[in-house]
Amino acid sequence: MHYLKSRLIESIYISIEFILYLLIVFIPLPNFAVRCLMITSIVINAATAIALRKHEIFIFALLMTIGADTCLSYLSPQNFEGGITFFVITQLVYAVYFAVFDENKKREYIIIAFRAFFMVLLSIVAFIVLKDTPNYDSMAYVICFVMLYVPNLVCNLITAFLLNNKLMGIGFTLFLLCDTFIGLNVIFTSIMPLASNHPFLKFLNLINWPWLFYVPSQVLIVISEKHGSHFLLAKKSKE
Repeated sequence: MHYLKSRLIESIYISIEFILYLLIVFIPLPNFAVRCLMITSIVINAATAIALRKHEIFIFALLMTIGADTCLSYLSPQNFEGGITFFVITQLVYAVYFAVFDENKKREYIIIAFRAFFMVLLSIVAFIVLKDTPNYDSMAYVICFVMLYVPNLVCNLITAFLLNNKLMGIGFTLFLLCDTFIGLNVIFTSIMPLASNHPFLKFLNLINWPWLFYVPSQVLIVISEKHGSHFLLAKKSKE
């Protein structure tokens, strides 16, 4: 009975997200309407995870995602500092989630070391490449947190595949593509601005590229979580 209920919830969830996906990415709507649809989409992600009794750490990561997307998609003007801070927390929470369920402790330590090495390396490269750009000082906070965010996202992507959770791995891959387009937009409009009629900027504004990847990434991540609520499992074991 629980299995059938879960499948029904998942089917309704995927159908709603597909409709929201079409409206956000492909249907020309006023900006405020699009922002409302974006927030609706991410709130439904967390609500579905709760309804499906996903693990508490996993649900907390989705709640942090709501905070990030509220800053980046709903607030006007956008709060990049708040958004990237929430996203860094989100990826760190996912890292904790993976660590809890990875029984191979040696692999876990290697991944932690790789996270640290990747963060330091990326920070050095970013400083060397971007330090002389016109808006570096004003964007320093965002750039610093991006250097924390990207390595953790990449490591979470790799960990998902190592733990044989292909759906979650694909979800994080789409997540990375989404953030790549956000990063390109920030770089070529704020840090190293291109002329407004530049062909590459026209390409970036062709459709809502980030959300083209973001909605399916979140759907795949939500439906891929298989460990279930720690609280409910503990309660059952006591019974």
